[in-house]
Amino acid sequence: ESLLEPARAIIGDSAAGGASFWSVGRSGKLLARLTAGDGYQLRKRLVPLVELLNGRAGLPKLWSL
Repeated sequence: ESLLEPARAIIGDSAAGGASFWSVGRSGKLLARLTAGDGYQLRKRLVPLVELLNGRAGLPKLWSL
């Protein structure tokens, strides 16, 4: 739940996507939706979002090639 507002800040306005949170039992689920006109614009928002959600682990190596 603590990541919802930071995720929304990265995603931006509602036309470009959004984020929702709900509780399932003792855990929570965060759903992020992103849209963009091209892959570069999508990556500009997706990379910071993945870094936020992945914590200290950073991006997967495959994404850094």
